[in-house]
Amino acid sequence: MPIQISYLADHPEWIAKVAEWFEEEWGSVWKPRTFNGWWDIAANHSNHSRLPIAYVAHKNGRIFGAAALDPHPPIPLLDEFAGAWMSGLFLERDPYEEYHKALMVQKICETALSFDHLKIHTIARVADQRFNYEGHGWEQVGTVEMAACQVRVLQMIVR
Repeated sequence: MPIQISYLADHPEWIAKVAEWFEEEWGSVWKPRTFNGWWDIAANHSNHSRLPIAYVAHKNGRIFGAAALDPHPPIPLLDEFAGAWMSGLFLERDPYEEYHKALMVQKICETALSFDHLKIHTIARVADQRFNYEGHGWEQVGTVEMAACQVRVLQMIVR
């Protein structure tokens, strides 16, 4: 069975896992301001028809990835980079990780277009080489420092 990409809203049992991935990826450089923190952020992305929105990658009833799209930068430090933001791209490591991430980015691009966003942004740690963003249509448009961590700001024109 090939992987499936579904709305997080169709799998509320995975909100906690998506929240855990958000925290693992960005907890050292950004803290949510809500009582339940990362769970609230993931739950807010759990819908079918508005931004922010999230998708999950799964196979045989097991989640192994997620991607999220926000209508604006996830934190004020990034406000100069207006437009939609891919605020999360998480996949467990496996031999097909790069391919699965490309499928998730494609889904995010399709969603951005459906909401009339012609470009999207994302961030990646300068030291993080787990996904070749530039090799998948992203262009670096800046760098910022978040909690003593250099972060690349990347942009993709959505086609």
